[in-house]
Amino acid sequence: MENLLKPTKSVGQPTSCWMVPALAVKLLLPVFPHYAPKDIDATFQRMVDGWAKAQRLFDGVDELVGALRNTHESCKLGILTNGPSAFQWAVMNELGLPALFDFCHASGDADFGIRKPSQEALELIERRYGVAPQRCLFTGDSWKNDIEPAQKRGWQAVQVSPSTSFRAQTMQLILR
Repeated sequence: MENLLKPTKSVGQPTSCWMVPALAVKLLLPVFPHYAPKDIDATFQRMVDGWAKAQRLFDGVDELVGALRNTHESCKLGILTNGPSAFQWAVMNELGLPALFDFCHASGDADFGIRKPSQEALELIERRYGVAPQRCLFTGDSWKNDIEPAQKRGWQAVQVSPSTSFRAQTMQLILR
């Protein structure tokens, strides 16, 4: 495989994203109208942390990432996930994903701000990381949000399911 991209530093939580206090107030104030702002922030943070701790990777994801790094050293590996940055970054950080991937983006990031299945999200990835669509592979669990838009954009795509082994579904397809 030709050297398309060189790895860059892992990306941590963006410093600017739409989360506390606006999202916390929007979500929690109707439920807890008597809470002070500091209490809303603390409650929201406990919610985010609890959500992140409850998440698990599909079986085999860490092995697949390691195998891709060993067999396709020059490939850039990234994450594009929909959702509020506070929640998505808490999950990614809890699972240690920024250390495994070259880039991570949540649709709620101030510097990204585009939700899948938008073609603009994939175009932004192509421009930002200098890749041609025909040299990209997208794995995802949603046909509508992941696979269909990737294929329409000219990317290769593999659908995975949390109900079966990620490793069994994808290792042979991706590493061939």
